[in-house]
Amino acid sequence: MTEQETDSNIVKLKSQLIAAGAHFQYDELGASYSYDHAWMQEAFRAARHSVAGKKAFLFLLNHSFDPAGCGDGFEDVIKQAPKYLREYSDPEVRAHILLALGDAYRDRIAVANDAGGDPFQEAAAYKKDIPQNYAAALRYYRRAIAAAPASAPAHQATTRAWALLAGIEPLDTRFLCIYD
Repeated sequence: MTEQETDSNIVKLKSQLIAAGAHFQYDELGASYSYDHAWMQEAFRAARHSVAGKKAFLFLLNHSFDPAGCGDGFEDVIKQAPKYLREYSDPEVRAHILLALGDAYRDRIAVANDAGGDPFQEAAAYKKDIPQNYAAALRYYRRAIAAAPASAPAHQATTRAWALLAGIEPLDTRFLCIYD
């Protein structure tokens, strides 16, 4: 298949997806269009407690509730995720939420310690709250482990909690998005 045929097929597929209700946004950095994940948001709104709705919720949670957004999404997770703890009784979904909250507070610690090079010049603002963020991260990791002890989120929470307790500063983030 030639490059021209491939481009033509992509244009045709994109047109079909748009006709079916998909939305695309132009990404200047990548000089291309990208899908905005609106169907995930629709699936979550339409049937949030169905299997598809839960998967859509976890997708949105893992993208700081804004798949198209960028920046310090950990703040969005800290603000929005707790309300879903009241909504979901499923232990594994709760473990995912609790892990995300622990990771969001861990991201604050990482930003305070210049992980990622402090692209937004926010390290100083987060330094004063490092002890509270450590305590919050560990609290949520412990709750994630207790919610579903044999789950993947509990395993991740165990690893991250151990590193924090061992005094290993986080060098990476989960919810911080930086354009190159």
